[in-house]
Amino acid sequence: QQQQQQQQTPKMAMTKKASEKGRYIYSYQGRTIYEWSQTLDTISIYIITPPNVTGSQCLVTISPRRLKVGVRGWSQLYIDEALTDVVEVSESTWSWMDGELSIDLCKVARGRTWESPLEGKGGLDPVTREEVKKDMMLERFQEENPGFDFRNAEFNGGVPDARDFMGGVGAG
Repeated sequence: QQQQQQQQTPKMAMTKKASEKGRYIYSYQGRTIYEWSQTLDTISIYIITPPNVTGSQCLVTISPRRLKVGVRGWSQLYIDEALTDVVEVSESTWSWMDGELSIDLCKVARGRTWESPLEGKGGLDPVTREEVKKDMMLERFQEENPGFDFRNAEFNGGVPDARDFMGGVGAG
């Protein structure tokens, strides 16, 4: 019974493909539901659509605190969930190309690290969370200091939060 319960528990894991660095997988019962990534400004969700579905058939509704994804003519939505945090609807977009639906959600709280795009759907483990915080902090440093190369920068101790560190994002 414990093994069956473990198989039904949603999992969040980092993708193994180097071409998709920074993407994480949300899976359920061994099936990938979506992949996602984040930057200082954006949460991106990637969904592989069924082979017979085109971009014009995709239905995506982005609300400040909710995401709905489905296919025209289908009775049930693929995703109808609360978001982990608030997004700016007017700046958020979606596109479909080569069987992949990409949804870019613009964070209202720029620089905040999201544990997961959808509330209660997995979460980053502590090590991965620190990696995400590091990537976002380096992105912030690069943005604030365009003439410098921070690709190999390291932090001693814990990584500061990009949103709050030294006056916060955009301070200067």
